[in-house]
Amino acid sequence: MDIRVVDKLCRKMDSDTLRHCAIAAKLAKEYEKTIKATDSVLSDAAQLHDIGKIYISNRIFLKNEDQPLTELENQLIHLHPYIGYEILKEENVEDIICKVVLYHHGTNPPHLALADLPECDDTTAEYANKLFSIDVYTALIEPRPYRNAYKKHEALKILKEDTRHNIDIINFIEKRIYREI
Repeated sequence: MDIRVVDKLCRKMDSDTLRHCAIAAKLAKEYEKTIKATDSVLSDAAQLHDIGKIYISNRIFLKNEDQPLTELENQLIHLHPYIGYEILKEENVEDIICKVVLYHHGTNPPHLALADLPECDDTTAEYANKLFSIDVYTALIEPRPYRNAYKKHEALKILKEDTRHNIDIINFIEKRIYREI
C-alpha cells in the first residue's frame, strides 16, 4: 500500500484511534510473520480499519458510563466501517483492503442493509474475521472513557467465549501472551 496514502489518512485520525490502529497493525504484522504470509493485507487493513471514525464527533467516543449513547450516536458509530471503505476507495487503495475495512465488524452488517455493498467473497471474509478478532482484542486491552483496560488474559478469555472470533487469531494471541509470561 502506498505509504503516502497511509500517512495522509493517519494524520486525520485522533490520537486514540491512531494508537489503536497502530497496535492492531502491529499485532496483525506479527501474525503475518508467524504464518509466513505472502501479502500484508491484514496489517494494511488493520492500520486503517477505523479511518471512518474521522467523520464522527470525538464527543461521542469520549462518553463514559454516565453518558450512554443515543440511538443516533450508536448508529453513527456502526457506520464507520462503511465510511472508511468509501474513504479508502476514494484514495484508490487496493480493493481487498477496502473490503476488509468495510466488513471488519461482520460480513452482513444490518445497519447497512440499504447500502449497495460489494460482494464479500471467502477471502475477504477470512481477512475481515481475523481483523475483527484483532480489533476486539486490542480494544479490550486499551482503556476507554467508560472502562479500564482488561488484562491480556482476560481479553483472550472474552474472545474465546464468543464464537464469532477467528480461532487462528485466538491461538496466536494465546501463544503470544504465554511467551510474555
